[in-house]
Amino acid sequence: MAWLMTVVLLLATLVAGCTGAAADPPAGQPFISGSITQIDKNRILVEEIPGKQEGNKCWLAVGESSRVLRAAGTGYTAAAFGDLKVGQKVNAWVSGPVLESYPCQGGADAVLIR
Repeated sequence: MAWLMTVVLLLATLVAGCTGAAADPPAGQPFISGSITQIDKNRILVEEIPGKQEGNKCWLAVGESSRVLRAAGTGYTAAAFGDLKVGQKVNAWVSGPVLESYPCQGGADAVLIR
């Protein structure tokens, strides 16, 4: 019976650890913070200073491996690409290379709706 309790505790720890990791933004500072100003198919345009030709701007592809999260109280909940709307304030982290055009272009690792 003791082995069964050990297995149950191990499984509970693994499930809790996996759930928390999936619903947390990446460590470190976001690549860009700003407002979503356009949505095009699977991409979002994030602008630090919307409507002006200054500040950082980046088209981010949001793919199957990208995480979309929503700030909820003191934590985070999972969201989906369909939850992203023009005008929302977001923090975004990138994965892989970023094209140095203006606006820049890259792949989103995670997008956090603030």
